[in-house]
Amino acid sequence: IAAIDGGAQVDAGAAGAGIAGVPTGQGADGAYARGTVKGVVVRAEANEDFFAVAGSAGGGLYFGIAGSILVNAVDSDVAALITDGAQINQRGAGAAARGVSVTALNRLDLTPLAGALGVAILGGGVGASVDVGIIRSDVNAAIAGAGTRVLAEGEVDVAALTDWRMDSKTIAFGAGPVGIGGGITVYSVGGEFTDDYESGEQGVAPGSALDGEDGDVQSFADETVFALVGALTGGGDQTASFDPRTAADLDLAANTIDVGDDVDLRNGDLVVYDSGA
Repeated sequence: IAAIDGGAQVDAGAAGAGIAGVPTGQGADGAYARGTVKGVVVRAEANEDFFAVAGSAGGGLYFGIAGSILVNAVDSDVAALITDGAQINQRGAGAAARGVSVTALNRLDLTPLAGALGVAILGGGVGASVDVGIIRSDVNAAIAGAGTRVLAEGEVDVAALTDWRMDSKTIAFGAGPVGIGGGITVYSVGGEFTDDYESGEQGVAPGSALDGEDGDVQSFADETVFALVGALTGGGDQTASFDPRTAADLDLAANTIDVGDDVDLRNGDLVVYDSGA
């Protein structure tokens, strides 16, 4: 935070060369122009650079399951203020170019990488990776407050600028006779972390970005990973509709059981027979 407040009195003659490198508030896509200001300059800048990696691997004879979850939370505040009754250039005239500049700039560069590798020799491999991010970086530039007075013969600039760059990568591999991989990226930028949203269309009720009642990112990730595993294993436990007491279904001499045609089994699946005793 850079501020002139508490009734402080600041006067600038603006007779020198000026202060270089001050953001002007003009430009786009992070290419903000900078210039030279003669007078009073209140400037706050923050640069945040994050690189995060999460990875996991799993292997087995029949199943290899691996999962990784990466969570990034960035919460910063950048403020440039003239407030609280501050008196700027109130005691005499200055040069014709005397100005006042109040600028706040936040730059964020976030590069997360989440990866997972699941390997199975006879069955299936599942890899699932999740990247979750919460970005709440507030930028504020203001001339405000009761009794605050600012005088300038030149320009008065007030600018709050942001340059956020995020490059999220989720990589997942499943290797084996059957392989499934899935990656999930969920980011909340600039607000509270919630899955609620409003479409803005009249007559349409608020909904959930995760398409579920009382859903949250954790349950969403869990359900997605379980769905991948379920797709690999045939959707969970399967109950065979056969009678082991009949000779047609059970052949003790050949050590075989006929479970019928309506059972989703794949080569390498684990089958457990329980006599019920």
